[in-house]
Amino acid sequence: MKTIVYVDGFNLFYGCLKHSDDKWLDLIKLFNRILNEQDPTAEIVKIKFFTADIRAKIASHGQLAQQAQQSYHRALERLYADKIDIIKGNFSLDKANMPKYKKTY
Repeated sequence: MKTIVYVDGFNLFYGCLKHSDDKWLDLIKLFNRILNEQDPTAEIVKIKFFTADIRAKIASHGQLAQQAQQSYHRALERLYADKIDIIKGNFSLDKANMPKYKKTY
């Protein structure tokens, strides 16, 4: 079964990796292992990795955190250029509000 994996990089890091030693996670190996457990014929055709650049001024390790993230992304791109798309969005510190429902007649 051909499979595309979608990864929320922010939640992967803060939900699973922040307090572990596994910062440089090999996404292909991880998801191959998970998928092959479910279906040995599974084949990853693409990983879509959604993330945002770390802002050094708000990161707990400042510039080092930003450099480490950039190095990790470069390593993923070099190792798996044909398998991983890194899609960068924006990180916002602004508080979000749900839109208000307005009934119109």
